[in-house]
Amino acid sequence: MPELPEVETVRSSLEPRLVGRRFERVDILDSRLTRPVDPAEVAAELAGERVGEVGRRGKYLVVRFESGLVLLIHLRMTGTLAHSRNGAAAGSHVRAVVTLDDGSDITYRDVRRFGTWLVLHADELDAYLATRLGLEPLERGFSASKLAERLAGRRAPIKAALPASSMRARSAPSTAVSAERSRPESRARERPSATIGRSTGGREECNMSSRCTDAAASPACAAGHR
Repeated sequence: MPELPEVETVRSSLEPRLVGRRFERVDILDSRLTRPVDPAEVAAELAGERVGEVGRRGKYLVVRFESGLVLLIHLRMTGTLAHSRNGAAAGSHVRAVVTLDDGSDITYRDVRRFGTWLVLHADELDAYLATRLGLEPLERGFSASKLAERLAGRRAPIKAALPASSMRARSAPSTAVSAERSRPESRARERPSATIGRSTGGREECNMSSRCTDAAASPACAAGHR
């Protein structure tokens, strides 16, 4: 499954190609992509929409249109988005094609077919994501105190709790990064999460975790932009 740096790379590569462009035509070739909503209904909603912004929340790509509609894309395990200037690129596993008003295409491929496309109104977005994601680690709202609040009362070991979607926005760190960050004492990684932040030392542990999140995620995202 793509981690945050890969999703951020997709976002940053699509942004200059999509912002200001209109969805001239949308062909959704796999009903699983939009279920339970009829793919023809989703395609009709998106056709004619002009892109105002391409953002990201956790591992969701957030395409905001000038009308107020939002297309929420999750790549899941094997989803990819590719831009082609000379029409939709040939190949297998194509699940959707968006033709832009400049004649270029955005092609969505997905081998495992786990990816999702969902159309929402802008005022529905925050409520939808709030039930699925935690704080975004790279935004100002993420802090040691917020991390301590989320960990309070949790019995799961630290190494399992840190990457949980209810804790953070399914971004960096991955499970492997979280486990690595909680070294050097492997026994410490098995501590109940709620023990973090209960003392001065615990608060410093939360501070360290918060700082390490930035240290791990920011360079990885930057590297993906090169």
